[in-house]
Amino acid sequence: MKLLLSQKNKLYEAILEEGLSTSDFNYIEGKPANSKEDVINIFYSPYKEYVFIIQDYHSKLTGENMYLMTTTPGTQRFSESDYCSNWWDLIMQFKIWLRNIHRETQQRDRWIELEEMNSIFSSPSPDESNESFFSDEQYRLLEMKINELKAALPQLSLTANQLLDLEKKLDILLEKSKTNTKIDWYNLFIGYILTFALDHALEGSTVHELWQLVKMVFSGIILLATNQ
Repeated sequence: MKLLLSQKNKLYEAILEEGLSTSDFNYIEGKPANSKEDVINIFYSPYKEYVFIIQDYHSKLTGENMYLMTTTPGTQRFSESDYCSNWWDLIMQFKIWLRNIHRETQQRDRWIELEEMNSIFSSPSPDESNESFFSDEQYRLLEMKINELKAALPQLSLTANQLLDLEKKLDILLEKSKTNTKIDWYNLFIGYILTFALDHALEGSTVHELWQLVKMVFSGIILLATNQ
C-alpha cells in the first residue's frame, strides 16, 4: 500500500506533536519477502524492535477496506495488532504508539539494577556462624562503620530529604543488628539500601556511587558473618 504525501506528513507532524525527534524514525514502504502487498514500516531507530506496521486489509465479512496495524510496543502487550476503518482512527493509533514509546523509553530497568546491586556483594552462606547473632565487639564495629558511612553520604548527589531518609534507614539497620542473625541482617541491609534507591528513583550513576561507597566503607565488615 502507499499513502498520500499529505498522509505521510500527518504522521511526521504527529511525531513532533508527541515531543519526539523525527530523526529517530525511519519511514519505509515495500513488499516483504512473504507478501505480494506493499507494507509500510515506521521504525523507531534507537530500539530496533519498535515499529508501526500498516497494511491494507479487505474484510470478507463486511466487504470493507480497512487498515491492519501491528504496533511494538503495545499498550498492554509487547506487540499488538488492530484494525481501523478510516485514516483518522489510524492517526489516533499512531499517536498511541508514540506515547507507548515514550512510556517504555523513560522506564528504568529495575531488574537490571537489582542484579547489579546484588552483584556488588556475595551473600554469606547460611552456615552455623552466619546464623548466630553479632557479638558486642562486632556490634561496636558495625556501629562505627555505619557512622562512617553516614559521614560520607554528603559527597553523593542526594537531596537533603534523601540524605535524611537514608540516615534514618541506617539507624534502623543498626538497631536491627541487635535482634537479627548475621545473615538476616545482611539481607535486611541489601533490602533497605535497594528500597531507598528505588523509592527515590535515583539516577543510575548515583546508585553506582552509593554502592561503591557502601562497598568501600564496609569492606571486610559487612560480611563479617563469613569471617568470624
